[in-house]
Amino acid sequence: MSQQVMDQLSVRAVNRIHPLTVPFVDANSIVSSISRRWKLYGPQYTVSTACSSSAHAIGLALDTLRAGRCDAVLTGGVEATINELTFAGFDRIGAMSTTADNPAIACKPFSDDRDGFVMGEGAAMMLIEEESVALSRGAPIYAEICGYGSSGGGFHTVKPVEDGADSVIAMKNALKDAGIGADKIDFINPHGTGTQLNDLAETRALSQVFGDRLSEIPMTPSKQLTGHLLGAAGAIEAVQLVNCLYHQQVTPIKYYSPRGAVALRISTVSPMDVPIRYALNNSFGFGNNNVCLIFKRYENERYGNKEQ
Repeated sequence: MSQQVMDQLSVRAVNRIHPLTVPFVDANSIVSSISRRWKLYGPQYTVSTACSSSAHAIGLALDTLRAGRCDAVLTGGVEATINELTFAGFDRIGAMSTTADNPAIACKPFSDDRDGFVMGEGAAMMLIEEESVALSRGAPIYAEICGYGSSGGGFHTVKPVEDGADSVIAMKNALKDAGIGADKIDFINPHGTGTQLNDLAETRALSQVFGDRLSEIPMTPSKQLTGHLLGAAGAIEAVQLVNCLYHQQVTPIKYYSPRGAVALRISTVSPMDVPIRYALNNSFGFGNNNVCLIFKRYENERYGNKEQ
């Protein structure tokens, strides 16, 4: 319930609340609104798994297509975070950055001086459909989604599993689903919140999956650029990753200062032109709820990028 509705309830009494308050604040209200606007008549549902919500939604869209229940699915995430209650809650658990002198780099994923994330707000959607359907309508195809893995840690309400063992399972499940080994991944968009515990656990998990090769794989921890969109984070990061795949270019961030044992390949200078065939995106939520998505460069003679 929004702060505005709470205020109206306490000051103006029940009979002054808008009669559509319940459908407006229902978690499925966005899905219902989109379906009415675009006349979408297929299955409609909302996924709620904290900061991995929209990544789960994309993965479940893939499963829906594979099961033959739909030939196209509009999926993604939306989150309205900029309100006093949300800020207060995350501030109380010490997850938000206290760096105020330079907001553009207040969130410092994987840097030794990281101190938390910066709140973001927004939405991102993508249309996932069968290749034949996209080709039949002459749609531009930006990438292929080929892997979805998930796992739970069963460890703590907000703390990550310290050695990242649970997120290792999600990544390995996604690689298995895509039918590839870790050696095929050319680019990573990590969860990378910029908090001490999350970045440490994710680094340990990535090291277990990719070994010594981890320092060679280009990486964009994009929450420094967008803020942390909570439930919508996985979707906006998947869109960013697909854009890198399509243009064969890795997005830089603004600040990265590693002094620890693991130095990651994160650019802070300019976009890197890098051949990317497979890319991996991590999204982890409170309650040790982990999702990994794998996308592949679309290869088709019609698009001039035939698979070699």
